[in-house]
Amino acid sequence: MTLWLAGCSDTVNNSAFDKLAAGPPVPMAARATARAPKASDMGGRWVLTMPGTGSCAMTFMSGAAEGAIAPEDGCPGRFLASRQWHVEPAGVVIRDQNGARLAQLRMAEPGRLEGQTPDGEQVLLAR
Repeated sequence: MTLWLAGCSDTVNNSAFDKLAAGPPVPMAARATARAPKASDMGGRWVLTMPGTGSCAMTFMSGAAEGAIAPEDGCPGRFLASRQWHVEPAGVVIRDQNGARLAQLRMAEPGRLEGQTPDGEQVLLAR
């Protein structure tokens, strides 16, 4: 029995983070359900993940079509400088304190946004 259980450890993800860090099996553009989120979808705490570089929690303050972001320590790349978000027809855009675009994301499913940085790096936001 012990040997059988030991063999299972290679095939089971330990947490939701493991699934996020692995990334989606299909690129965002190929997902038929991807859509621009509404401002009402954005308020609250999210976990930002860049596969291969780490993750951090971010709090999105809600507004009519935009709001502020409060990132927590440990955000990957330039995302520690995230300060604002706003909804555009193509999706939600995260910007830094100078207004530079850090990422553009679309909602793949409720509570999960997928997109990329201007450099093409994949970015995931999940509740």
